[in-house]
Amino acid sequence: MLQEIARLCDKDTLAAIFTCLELETDGYGRGLVVQSLLKLVKKGDAHAIALASDLLTHKESAVRLAACGILRSIADYDRYRDTIEARLRHENADVRKDLTLEVGHIARKGDRSIIEILSAQLQDDDVRVRTSTVDVLGRVAEIGDKHIIVAAIDCLKDEDYNVRWSAVDVLENIATKETIDQQVIDAMMTCAHDENYNVSFRARCFLGQV
Repeated sequence: MLQEIARLCDKDTLAAIFTCLELETDGYGRGLVVQSLLKLVKKGDAHAIALASDLLTHKESAVRLAACGILRSIADYDRYRDTIEARLRHENADVRKDLTLEVGHIARKGDRSIIEILSAQLQDDDVRVRTSTVDVLGRVAEIGDKHIIVAAIDCLKDEDYNVRWSAVDVLENIATKETIDQQVIDAMMTCAHDENYNVSFRARCFLGQV
């Protein structure tokens, strides 16, 4: 990879980066090195985009997040979205979680491609991925999006209270008077008796405003 980096930098810059990479043992520090490196390239540089894309699944979270920041700056929306989508099913749950949260930063409201692939993650084995997915779906969804409302209702049955809490939050934010039907009310009535106080409190607040 460092040979590839050489094409992006002059000799002095490359030497400095080599030194940083050789001396830095902390994952966060390495992420800063990668970020500094890729900031040297111009927007739309295909070679730099490919390098940063490869780092999206790096074992260190700091490096992954640094790569995300760079791609936000140098890649156009469609290419970056497709790049992340292709890696959202990575075997590493930490990678899936980080990239799901990144989708929340870059996705456009109502992007059906993003919504469809995120919806599939609601069955993920890792609760952090499921919780992050519900949160991001709530941000991406248009107000009154029936598809997301139904998905959030299903998430109210999740075994983990974090997922259920996030699902209540989504319904509070996107459900409208026209989309709050008996299915929504029944689901919230059940949540009003949730074993987790925060979930039950939010559900009761929702019902009190209907």
